[in-house]
Amino acid sequence: MSNRDDYKYDVELQLPLPEFFRKYKDKLPLLVIVTDGFCGETKNDEFAYAEIIRLHKPCQQLRVLGRCLAHDGAKEEFLSIPVDSSCMFSVVKKSKRVGEPKLMLKLLAKKNLPVQVRYASSSNAEIKPALLECIKGVDILLLKTYVEDFIQGNCLQQGVLSPIPSVLALCPNISLSIITGYANESQDRFHAKLRSMEAFVDRNIKFYEGCSEITKFNRDSTTTGTGNPIPRDLLHVASMLSSDKTTTPSIIIPRQKSKSFQDETIDMYELPSDVGTDQPSPEFVLRPSSLPTEPCEYLTVLEDDQTYSFIGIEDTNNGESSGDMKCITVPSAFDSDYNSSNNSWSAGSSKSFVSVKSVHDIQEILKTLNLSKYCKTFKKNLIDGTVLQELDEGSLKKDFKFMHVEAVRLMKYVRAGHIPK
Repeated sequence: MSNRDDYKYDVELQLPLPEFFRKYKDKLPLLVIVTDGFCGETKNDEFAYAEIIRLHKPCQQLRVLGRCLAHDGAKEEFLSIPVDSSCMFSVVKKSKRVGEPKLMLKLLAKKNLPVQVRYASSSNAEIKPALLECIKGVDILLLKTYVEDFIQGNCLQQGVLSPIPSVLALCPNISLSIITGYANESQDRFHAKLRSMEAFVDRNIKFYEGCSEITKFNRDSTTTGTGNPIPRDLLHVASMLSSDKTTTPSIIIPRQKSKSFQDETIDMYELPSDVGTDQPSPEFVLRPSSLPTEPCEYLTVLEDDQTYSFIGIEDTNNGESSGDMKCITVPSAFDSDYNSSNNSWSAGSSKSFVSVKSVHDIQEILKTLNLSKYCKTFKKNLIDGTVLQELDEGSLKKDFKFMHVEAVRLMKYVRAGHIPK
């Protein structure tokens, strides 16, 4: 852990994480210090006092709420399952037989909620052994999709970015203050260090978008198991849906990911106007990052990086800020207590639905949209998400011989995440 006495910050301006998120989610990245720590139930809500964290960007994760159908008298338990999970589930049919195992994303694309399923298999550590024992052979009633907010970042240890990623849940017991500079060094040195961290993150780091695990909780729990508080009225809605036999359509909302990073000059960021500094700071821009396309639970260092060392003023001559810089805004689900499957998605950029999808991911999307006949051509032409978002209906019809309705179907997914029912 870095020494808190090395940095300048105002403890009077500390904010609990939910309030900090609301106020600064569009102004990230920021370097912060934990002024009120907490030991929570997960790694996402457990941060020590005086821990220094470089907050990278906000992220949203679509999850589905499930209720375990246990025997009479057993305590009611709920599951929170990432929609973009590698775990397989089978639909339970009226005869109590189960259907073919499917990924949750594909299952929800074909079935209306609520729907009864059973856990089938998993290819990685997205489910803990203790939880696995609890849900094996148990019928699960999938009730509602909803969105959870997180903040991605990296902790500093002795001034060095940790090789372990941090995903912060919006725990109200954790408070943060923004670091505005070094206690005994110039602002130039401080901003040089910020640029160094920015360059390293953009070049070498990929994050998992939220909590990758399936979690379990009950009505007495304070969190969904991810570290985030249980959204108000979510379980009330769950009770209504459990007793209501009328199904409601489920709208799949793809995860939001960062855009590809271009190797440009790294610029400094501007501290929020309500945080004081000794001298004005140039603007810092979160440049899109060329992160690997496959989601990952850990942070990968791809190459040796010397930018961890302390950077002097002479190293900052390439840090002039651009005049046409923009902030990247990631929409938040915080202001509404939960986002159900009937809510519309207000993404700031339509390209974010496929921008970091791999060639393999696009193949799966084509199959889901009943466009399998184009898989071979797309694979041959190496059509990944970045390439696909540059196409339109006209180019699909001209270059790939799409029918008009097929081109519209694919572009509706690219721009709005729409999957026909």
